[in-house]
Amino acid sequence: MYCKSSKYLGFTLIEMLIVMSIIGILMGMSFAAYQNLQTTIRLNEYTNNLEQSIRKVQRDAMLLEKEPLSKWIYGLGIDLTEIEKPETLGQYRAFKWCSHFNDYGDVRTRSIVPNFDPNEEGGISEFNGNLPAPTINEGGCPNIYDTIDSAPSLRKYILYGDGAVGTGVDTKPPKSTIELGSVTSGIFGGSEGKAVVRYIVFEAVTGRAFFYNSDGYLLNINKDGTVDPDYKNFVIRIKPLRGGKGKKITIFNISGRVLVEANDE
Repeated sequence: MYCKSSKYLGFTLIEMLIVMSIIGILMGMSFAAYQNLQTTIRLNEYTNNLEQSIRKVQRDAMLLEKEPLSKWIYGLGIDLTEIEKPETLGQYRAFKWCSHFNDYGDVRTRSIVPNFDPNEEGGISEFNGNLPAPTINEGGCPNIYDTIDSAPSLRKYILYGDGAVGTGVDTKPPKSTIELGSVTSGIFGGSEGKAVVRYIVFEAVTGRAFFYNSDGYLLNINKDGTVDPDYKNFVIRIKPLRGGKGKKITIFNISGRVLVEANDE
């Protein structure tokens, strides 16, 4: 019986190695593409949750009603002091800004800027129009009969982004960096005239947005308490570590308008 040459009966070792290499490359490319897709999905979910949280806090501030026997509330805000840190990446809190006044009527509650007395010499300062960032604590606003709390205070009430059930939004960001933008500030901007925003406050009823640095100093208002529409908007950038542009959330100066776009950096 006639037998064909063995070269037609199977692959050579070199051919097998080439095929296996091609399969390995394709599998690696598919896995990388899958990982990038998962990262994009999680980043979009986190960005959407952060956007909705910001919008909700602003909406709640505009619809805020003073509870019976509680002190006046300047507004609701978002604490972003932990959002950039690797160990707490993506975490942020909502808070109430409680005044030490029992009701609306004092000059600091009627002012165009929360907690600001235009009659005080020097205008906006670390003591006038400032957010009491160092005195943040838990709980609701003080009772009108509480004489111990003689200064405004922040009361945290929701933690977002930590992945724990029952504490807010459970979606953590993927492996990424989160950058808080700086805004122009002629008062507390240092030599470059800019300062990084760490707190956003939405004023009760009006929903206007005010930006503060880590020390609670007001950044987007002139020293005399007037509004400057030319101040920069506040931008939060969320960038994946594995490449890609990511997303950015812009919160517009004073108006508090929120816009989500592809990152341009």
